[in-house]
Amino acid sequence: MHRPIGCIVFVCAVFLWVPKSVQAQGYEEDLSEFMCECLTENNFQSTRLEDRSQVFFLCISQSTTRLSENQREHIAQDAKETSDQEIGMRLLSVTSQACDEHQEAITAMFLYMDKSGDLNSSNINREDARDLVSEADTWIDQGIKLEEALEQLTQVIRAQPDYARAWYHRGRAQLAMERYYEAIGDFYAAIEFGKNQGLYRLGIGYAKVGIGDYGSAIPDLRYAHLAMPTDNELVNELGMAYYQLDQLDSAVFFFKKSMDLNPQSYSNTYNLMYTLAYSGKKNEAMDIVEEAMARFDTVSHGYELRAELYYLLGEYQEAYRDYSQALEKGTNHRKDIIQSMGLCKYELEDYASALTSYNLLIEEFDDLPSDIFLDRGRILTLMEEHKKALRDFNTAISLDQEDANGYYRRGQSYLAMENWKRAERDFDRVLSMAPYYLQAHYERGQARLGRGDTIGACQDFEAATEYDNVPEAVEAFNRYCEEQ
Repeated sequence: MHRPIGCIVFVCAVFLWVPKSVQAQGYEEDLSEFMCECLTENNFQSTRLEDRSQVFFLCISQSTTRLSENQREHIAQDAKETSDQEIGMRLLSVTSQACDEHQEAITAMFLYMDKSGDLNSSNINREDARDLVSEADTWIDQGIKLEEALEQLTQVIRAQPDYARAWYHRGRAQLAMERYYEAIGDFYAAIEFGKNQGLYRLGIGYAKVGIGDYGSAIPDLRYAHLAMPTDNELVNELGMAYYQLDQLDSAVFFFKKSMDLNPQSYSNTYNLMYTLAYSGKKNEAMDIVEEAMARFDTVSHGYELRAELYYLLGEYQEAYRDYSQALEKGTNHRKDIIQSMGLCKYELEDYASALTSYNLLIEEFDDLPSDIFLDRGRILTLMEEHKKALRDFNTAISLDQEDANGYYRRGQSYLAMENWKRAERDFDRVLSMAPYYLQAHYERGQARLGRGDTIGACQDFEAATEYDNVPEAVEAFNRYCEEQ
């Protein structure tokens, strides 16, 4: 997910002083400190964009000169193994760690040099640029031709490097393609050249949310909120960011605002209800649900919302009843509702009814994710229908070969069928993917014991007891391994 910001070849050649060994050897602090001091002393932030590279190269020279000879030798060696893109991103990271006040200015300089290097290479005038940007904007809104939109906007930027709208919409394209770091760089460039600061800060906030940096995203989102106080998506995003930071009172505040902005929105009301329930305010959560049931134009949404709350509270029979009502009222979330009904019956240990729901789900819908087949396989295992369960686990593995759960569940079925060799092979695969999955050590120990490998079994039982959280492994070790 962490994609580096672009970097032209000449700039990267100069930046070979930021390789991996710098961080490994502890030189990062020296470099960032020297760069920060130099940039501040030379008024880097207030320097015109087109002149910043001169100041930056001067600081590179001064900072590297201040390093020790041994540090420079390490840097030169690592430079041979470091890609241009890695160097560009590390340079930005190293400098901004010590003096983040220069981060926006550095990013704008990078992108200005990268994307507008030959300003005379295109004859796109401002009027043509507006038409090209508008066309790219339409593609981005529709989620189509994103690569083409990116290239078209890049051509505009090369011809019109001070055109803020082109930088902004290219940032949107980067966001849509989950290139979050590149998006941040483009939005910073838009800030450099444009006046719609709130909109550009909103883009930066969304990109930071994309990389999981919620604490840093909130100031950008709140700045944007001041400019766009009625933007429902923005208000909801602020609630989500605060929720991710476990600042639940602030999350509730923004979710309430979001619900007020769009009272018919199921997702806005759900977010508020869920956060209240999660923070232990069950009565308030139920009040929100009851109000929504009276307010929603779509009747099924009310039943679905109340069912979700009952499920969160562990009241599975009541949840099942409301999910059934939502289904009868014609919900547009039919697939999710059927699965939820199956989960309710699973929690109630009514496995036959749970199986009926999952059978219906698999019959009605195509392209289901692997977890649906894992769920049904688990239900079949509990009903001791191991051969049928194997078919579901095989399907789940074929859909997601990197999920250890499929191999683990299939291994359990092989154990139940006393197919020790295949069970051991599946648990081998689980432990290769998740070495500290202690329960898998215990299960593999059972498979090894079944085929007569007591020494191997005891090794697994011992491994499973390392943190004392697999009590059955302790019992197995005491029973079979004390004399080994």
